[in-house]
Amino acid sequence: RFQTFGSLRAEIVGAQANGFFLLRMAWLVFWMSLMRLQNPVDLPTTPMLFAAGGALITELIPLSLLYKAQKTNLNIKGADWHILQTFAGSLIIIVAALTIWFTDFLEIDPLLGMAFGLLLLWASWTIIRAALYILLDNVPRDLDLNEVQSAVEAIHGVDSVHHLHAWSITEGKNILSAHVLVSNFGEAEYTLQSIQAMLKSDFQMYFSTIQLETEVCPEIEEAEEIDFLRQQPD
Repeated sequence: RFQTFGSLRAEIVGAQANGFFLLRMAWLVFWMSLMRLQNPVDLPTTPMLFAAGGALITELIPLSLLYKAQKTNLNIKGADWHILQTFAGSLIIIVAALTIWFTDFLEIDPLLGMAFGLLLLWASWTIIRAALYILLDNVPRDLDLNEVQSAVEAIHGVDSVHHLHAWSITEGKNILSAHVLVSNFGEAEYTLQSIQAMLKSDFQMYFSTIQLETEVCPEIEEAEEIDFLRQQPD
């Protein structure tokens, strides 16, 4: 059994692959638009408007279906950007066709394409960065470890907390582990249940692993060293 967390990380790997694919598309869109800017061509505006208008309507359906899901799933966010890329492409075609129709400004098409290429570049970077952040087992961005430590230490029977670590398996599934020094081991079961219930309700932990101790463990020096490194500015 080599996948103790299942295949949840595959979502993040897939999201990163999506990000790199978008990065490649951003470069291609920008480069092709730049080439067309040097040699603008007259475009058939009427067929462009009809084709792009029809595509715009059909692309609204998957966009609306994926909009909510992409907020909590990085992989779906990548897929959403692929659809958005097609949607924005249709929108650009409509704007370009209308501009050429009324003004004969042929350069509008490649200029809008270059702008969209830059937008795709930004989108791909945000997806790649978010995926890499999770793959490196960084503390979830919406979690304050100092706040977690204070909350655990406020529970009756807890003296202190060390070896506190938190990371994400995938988006929305945060995990925490900690060593907790307690004053009375006779109340260990109650203390443990209180800690885990609080972590679940207050910090939405997917699950937590808590090691209770009555004496400072021999790994305290390593824990303090890790805590020191964690508190250093990036």
